[in-house]
Amino acid sequence: MNLTIYLFVFAIIVLTAYSCKKAKNPCDDSNLKEAYIIGFDQCTAGKQSFDGKGFVIVTNNFKDTLVTYNLPDSLYKFPPSHFANRQFTFLFPDSVRSKYKIRFAYKTSDTKEYVYSLCTHDILTADFSWFVKDRQIKILCIRK
Repeated sequence: MNLTIYLFVFAIIVLTAYSCKKAKNPCDDSNLKEAYIIGFDQCTAGKQSFDGKGFVIVTNNFKDTLVTYNLPDSLYKFPPSHFANRQFTFLFPDSVRSKYKIRFAYKTSDTKEYVYSLCTHDILTADFSWFVKDRQIKILCIRK
């Protein structure tokens, strides 16, 4: 009977030890996706400090377009000239669209985490809404 109890306890310990999965570290190089910052939320642009608000990211060879509102300020300093046409387009100038390369891990934002920016009536946001609607993400880890 003692042998049965010892075997039972041993089996529980072995099952517990091998059934636990290690949590993946989002900052591991194998978990990072390559992407480019190609634009911005027109409604949050033009402020003195952007504070990581509303930047458009493209992944998978320019196939998936996402927007994030938690881009670290220290990552890149964007010149004001990139936002000059903010009334008409959410994209940076063509000449710099491949300049701001990043590698990052992210999670899709829940609808309760979505950021909705108020915009003035003189800004054309149709393209921004079309390309990034319901594609808000939260960055977990990011590198240049």
